[in-house]
Amino acid sequence: MAAREVDELSGSDELKWHERPVRMMRLDYMGCLDRMRDADLDALARSKRDEWHINCEWIVGTPGIAPGDGYLTTFDTPKFEKYPSLGDFDMLRDYLPHARKYGIHVLAYLNMHWFAYDFADAHPGWEQIMADGVPYGRQYPLYGGGTTLCVNGGWRDWAVELVREAMRKVGVPAGWTSWAGTTKKRCRRRPSVARCQRGGTHKRLNQFKRLYAMRAT
Repeated sequence: MAAREVDELSGSDELKWHERPVRMMRLDYMGCLDRMRDADLDALARSKRDEWHINCEWIVGTPGIAPGDGYLTTFDTPKFEKYPSLGDFDMLRDYLPHARKYGIHVLAYLNMHWFAYDFADAHPGWEQIMADGVPYGRQYPLYGGGTTLCVNGGWRDWAVELVREAMRKVGVPAGWTSWAGTTKKRCRRRPSVARCQRGGTHKRLNQFKRLYAMRAT
């Protein structure tokens, strides 16, 4: 039986929201993120509760948009580049109050698996490298164009800081990341790029797990 949370003030004995059936959705605008910027956010959140009957929602924090815009944010932060068409609209901060008003728990979706070649070129050593020395995303382009980065390189620190910005600075209580990895046979055994064959990947991923272990509210 799931653990129960006792409200000391009311004396009620209720399951936490994430221990009850979760009805989750993600409304994806793809390359038209300005549609959410121009929407009535209160009406949007209310319709999701009343028409879609959800209690949990993914809101895109870094988009999975061609040609690999995962390095751009939908929220304001001095540490990362923002998606240009959003202007001063902060997709996470501006939407959160409306979602909470209607009992919707927001998870920030952070795309960590699809990055433009130009972004990878600007950060040498960040790409996942196969055993033959070829970057995985150059040999097998993601979604027809774009590459994937290595959790054992310098990209890891960049990614961990992005998660911190979304969860601690913005105040999103939980999140979801997606990332792509090569198999051990394809991973090049080189300390500066990848340590998959020595178990390094699992140790590095624990950093992400600790960040996402924050208490859901």
